[in-house]
Amino acid sequence: MDVVKKEALELILEPCFFMKSLKQILDERTGFSGRFSKHEFQVFGYQLALNLGDLAHKSLYIRLAKEEDRILLEKALGFVKDSKAKSKAKLFMWAVKQLRQTGQIGVGERKDPNCEKSN
Repeated sequence: MDVVKKEALELILEPCFFMKSLKQILDERTGFSGRFSKHEFQVFGYQLALNLGDLAHKSLYIRLAKEEDRILLEKALGFVKDSKAKSKAKLFMWAVKQLRQTGQIGVGERKDPNCEKSN
């Protein structure tokens, strides 16, 4: 029994048993927890960034989720998901631009009433 206790004690006292590098801890974190997001559009914007593989520009997608029509963004995302493009983020932005120009959905509509154009 003493041998088992000694081996267990050596394993516990081994530095890498309790200590993890910062990289390991960050790699274990998956997804975007709701505890950091106050609004639903933040979660949607982060999900856009994940789906497009462009986490470096997640603030752009959060802003788009806040200001643009949700249907427009979902339609553009659906277009991009089916493609085999090298850069899904570029294709997504192109699709959003095309949908805005054609006027099919949400032509320049903003959810914020303070952004209305003055006559």
